Amino acid sequence: ADEAEYERISQALDEATEKAKPEVARILDMPLADIPAGALDYL
Repeated sequence: ADEAEYERISQALDEATEKAKPEVARILDMPLADIPAGALDYL
């Protein structure tokens, strides 16, 4: 994968993570603010 492709993949992952946060918060039944920043990287 070239640099540009890697950038696009990285961006897409970031967007997916952002979209998933509210859902994760709901499932875990905890406020979004209480979820550590790096926690979603492990899902």
